[in-house]
Amino acid sequence: MKKITTFLALLLTCIIGATAADFVPKNGTKYLIKCKGDSKYVLWNNSCVKSATDNTVILSNWAQFDSRSLFSIEGNATTGYTIRSVKDNTQYVYAINTNDANSNVGVKAVTGTPGDECVWKIVAQGDGWNIIPKNGEYSWNNRGLYNGNAHVGMWNSNASANDIWYIKPVDDVVDEVVAGLSNITTGTDLGLFSTSYANAVNTNATAYKTSQSEEALANLGALAVNKISYINLPTGYYRIKSCANDGNGENFSVFDGTYLFTDIVNYPNAARTLANVPLDEAKAKNNYVWKITRGELPSATVGIVNGQGKGVNNGTNYSTINLGLSDYYTTGAIYFTQGLHITNQGIHTVGGTNQNANAEATRSNPFTMTGWAHSDSKGSAYIFEPVSMDGVTAYTVNVTGAEGYVTLNSTNEVAKNGGFFLLSSAPQVADFTAATVANYDAAVSIEGNTINVNYTYKLEYIKPLAEAALAKTGVGYPKADAATRTALAEVVKGTDATAIGNALKAFQTSTEDIQLPEDGKAYYIKVPYINGTANYLYSDGNNETSNRVGNKADDQITDKNDKVFVCHIVNGKYMFATNHGTYLSWADSGDGNKSYKTSAQTTTYVAQNDWTIEPATLEKGAGIVSLTNRADVFGYVQMKGLGKDGTTTYYLNSRINDAFVAAHSADKFYDANNGVNRSCYYQFEEVEYPNTITFHDATGINGVSHIATFSAPFATIIPAGVKAYYVSAKGAEATMTAIDAEAIPANQGVILTSESGAAATMVPAAGETAATITGNQLGHSAGAAKTLTAGEGYILGNGTEGTAFYPCKAGSLPINKAYLLGNGESAIVMNFGNAVTGINTIAAPASAKAPIFDLSGRRVVKATKGLYIQNGKKVIVK
Repeated sequence: MKKITTFLALLLTCIIGATAADFVPKNGTKYLIKCKGDSKYVLWNNSCVKSATDNTVILSNWAQFDSRSLFSIEGNATTGYTIRSVKDNTQYVYAINTNDANSNVGVKAVTGTPGDECVWKIVAQGDGWNIIPKNGEYSWNNRGLYNGNAHVGMWNSNASANDIWYIKPVDDVVDEVVAGLSNITTGTDLGLFSTSYANAVNTNATAYKTSQSEEALANLGALAVNKISYINLPTGYYRIKSCANDGNGENFSVFDGTYLFTDIVNYPNAARTLANVPLDEAKAKNNYVWKITRGELPSATVGIVNGQGKGVNNGTNYSTINLGLSDYYTTGAIYFTQGLHITNQGIHTVGGTNQNANAEATRSNPFTMTGWAHSDSKGSAYIFEPVSMDGVTAYTVNVTGAEGYVTLNSTNEVAKNGGFFLLSSAPQVADFTAATVANYDAAVSIEGNTINVNYTYKLEYIKPLAEAALAKTGVGYPKADAATRTALAEVVKGTDATAIGNALKAFQTSTEDIQLPEDGKAYYIKVPYINGTANYLYSDGNNETSNRVGNKADDQITDKNDKVFVCHIVNGKYMFATNHGTYLSWADSGDGNKSYKTSAQTTTYVAQNDWTIEPATLEKGAGIVSLTNRADVFGYVQMKGLGKDGTTTYYLNSRINDAFVAAHSADKFYDANNGVNRSCYYQFEEVEYPNTITFHDATGINGVSHIATFSAPFATIIPAGVKAYYVSAKGAEATMTAIDAEAIPANQGVILTSESGAAATMVPAAGETAATITGNQLGHSAGAAKTLTAGEGYILGNGTEGTAFYPCKAGSLPINKAYLLGNGESAIVMNFGNAVTGINTIAAPASAKAPIFDLSGRRVVKATKGLYIQNGKKVIVK
């Protein structure tokens, strides 16, 4: 026992000693540094910076190598190592900081002796090395991403594959690429490598070795990772067989491979491509045949379509795919880098149940394609079996007008648009039957090698749809004078169903002349979700949630004014004020630029209040699903605004669970993510809101012909032709003081006057200076109606004293109005002082109790000794 223990101790010593050997760089050697985990090479790229607000150059990594990947390494294990670019030897790699999860590896110019931040420890780890800052303890790690560049940082797990690095002389790597040619078979057969690949490798390797050509090195780096671009898979028709010969990947006796197929008749709603082992006669049908379209080599991308007209699908439908080399079968086996996999564990059937791993696939129990990209798995590797085209012609199917398909009567094969039939004789129209599609007529025709199936609308179906679409107006819909609206309105008068259908499509898909929100108008903003439900944005003014904006179902919003958003257009952007005096805005939610609320900072205008609104589109959002064309979002708009950082613009994406989620400007979502519906689409419903003023005739007030009261929960701009006043003092009369500023403050009662009496819209202020009002004797009902008891205040009205404040009766003062504070039994007239001039404009009511004015035009309650004006005449009181 002792001998065995001693032997094991010696063996471990040898192993540890070998593993822990010091790294010894060679002078003048150019090194490539490659991550063990993701097989990417370190790269110095000036365009790779830390973030949008930090231009610090960060070391990045790339699947291939070129001259930017070359580094010289100097030093030893005792003093440490420096790493610098061969392309520019003034550029040293340095540790920006040495924290584990927040560190980055930068590159900077150094003159003279580099500092400690440029010194590294290179420590043996497994079959590679850890690269650790001199004053740190964690190794380089491939992590982080900005602007398409993957960052090299550090992480606190030195033993993980992504923390282990291979450091090799570039000449050795070049030799390895050349030596790798012995592991591949070249030729012209399917699945072999084209001889042009070997020629390209040898040519570029020789060029680099002899002349240090940067171009040759870059070419060689690309060749090393893009071998699949040279594999023989020409344009043609194939059956595609999974290399997973059975359910568990080991028992070869169960069946010989699973073939990919589609079945739009028996499984019309199958979300994934199917696979099973069919009878030989079944394999002859078009739903087991795939057309591969390949460009000239080198090319790793191919077009792929099934005979029924569908792409290959693992939950996402692909009409083009990227080929990759299978590590499981090196000759003739290909996998798809999108992760198209026939599972070799529990077999997921169309019905969603799991079968035993050894269960045989059948027509009634097909396997389904999943997403799992592993080149070393049989389930991800495929063999392409060419379909003989001897004596056979491919006929492509072209379906227009509707989502229908056509059946080949003799075999019951079917094909949608883009599908095909492989036929040994020329077909006739009578050989085919177009599928019935509700509300359409169908006709089949044949032109050359194309089978056309044309669906046309039935008039009794399309005309009511067009008329209903024309009735839709407002935000998100074509304007009244839009060319598409005019054209549809004209053609719908006729009986040409096709013309009406084409005009309707143009009307519903156009993004030109779309109505957007209007200045001063109020809207409810509705959020449609992919599950068919819809919520409304709202702000309830709840201080506990910082006046946040959320979204709820309509029946969950008690106060409908919480749904109101009043629009103001500022330099082509749109601002929305809530009925609680806040503004729809990206504000801080604790994670940088993202937000789901409006906060106290947005009770005044800031740049984050401005929104861009555009007609809804389908492009850009990776999360947009179940939509096929612009007609699906007819009447919808999208919104984007400036984030908290003041530089980044985000689309407004709303979650169904009462919250917003910000996204990068390139991202929009219309999907269910982890069961939570998200939407980037909004519908604006115009509503009445009391910010448009109706003036009333004023009687008995010198120089005032039309008058109204007003208040609002947000600051409002004083319109042209309107004057605003507040009551600065009151007694027997109310002293009216003019507001000289551009805007009326929020939550202040005011009196508005107008010479013309035309209705005026009070729009939310956007940076305009609001008046400072102190001692205002006017109360208000800004944002909510106010209940008053009898005699609690004075209401503006017409009575025995003309237009004046009269003691109120018990009742409710409507929202956004003003009243005079105090109580009493007599009317209080308004004294505008010198604010209103022109004694000759005094009204002369027929009443004997006509108001009395002094010679300056001020109204007096009781005349004492002196000269006055009444009914436009001079009156002397002795």
